[in-house]
This record gives sequence, structure tokens and C-alpha cells, in this order.
Amino acid sequence: GAHRGHFTVWAARQRADAEIHAYEPDPANADECEAALRHDGLADRVVVHREAVAARDGLGRFRPAARSDAGSLAHLSLSATGASAGSEGDRTVATVGLVTVLARCRARTVFLKMAAEGAAPAAFAALAGAAPAAAGRIAAAALEWHPPGANDVDVRRSLAGLGFDTMIQVAGADLIGGR
Repeated sequence: GAHRGHFTVWAARQRADAEIHAYEPDPANADECEAALRHDGLADRVVVHREAVAARDGLGRFRPAARSDAGSLAHLSLSATGASAGSEGDRTVATVGLVTVLARCRARTVFLKMAAEGAAPAAFAALAGAAPAAAGRIAAAALEWHPPGANDVDVRRSLAGLGFDTMIQVAGADLIGGR
């Protein structure tokens, strides 16, 4: 997710020619992201989508956390018809798969930065299964996940199936992929 927009603002400052889409399902974080973009005069250059990136388009249950950067999809078994039951405090959110994320980008090549609190393995596996040719538009990706919930072997396998070479930065549990 885009969280409060720190990376989004930084990226927009670095590349005035970039088309930038930020995804953030938490309403408070999305509000702060949009406010930061307005403050820096960048709001007209960035589209903030109030959705969670997941395996596919549909609905999911977003579970907020005490820390604003730790909310996540409560159940990754999403469907296009509805969200599964969750814990009190969970909210239904719209989800989009990487196929939709890529379709929204007009640019021929894409840099993807993803911190989706555990959704990356399923999102890339779904992309590999549904639209591997669309993945060819991703020139490079920087992914963040938090063990033990995420399995780097599965993520690496999905990325390798899409033609990516990968490098893991263990201390930050980050994965950087490129072609």
C-alpha cells in the first residue's frame, strides 16, 4: 500500500514525467497520502486508488492494526462476489489484481513498488497464471513482505516464472526483481 505517501511523493519528485498510481485501502492513510501530494503540489500527477492490491479484483476484508503501516487483508481468499467473514473491526475493501493495476497504466514499461502486507505471493502467482504477457511490462519491481506469513520461495518462484531475476535483502525482507 501507499501508506501515507512518503514513497509516492519521493517518486513523483524524482520523475516529473512519470505516471504514478498509488494504492491504499486504509482510509486514514489514503487521506494522508492525498494531503501530502496536495501539500507538495503533486496531486494532479498521482492517482490514489482506495483499493488493496491482491490476487484478483473483488472484495476483501481489510484488518486495521494499531500501527498505521501494519494493516492487511484479513483473508486472502477473495472473491468477486463478496468478502469472507472477519473479525470485528475488519472492513470490506475493493481489491484489484496486478492485471488491473497494469491495465490502468498507460506507460509501456512499469516500475512496481509493492508493500502489500502479505498479498505479494498471491498477487504475482495470479498474474503468472492469468496474464504472464502483461507481466512483461514490469521492467523492475521492489517488493516488501514480512515473514513468517510470506514465503520468499513462492514469491521467487512466481517471479522466475515471469522472467524476473531476483535479489533478496534479508534485513528488510525486501525483494528486488528486474529483467
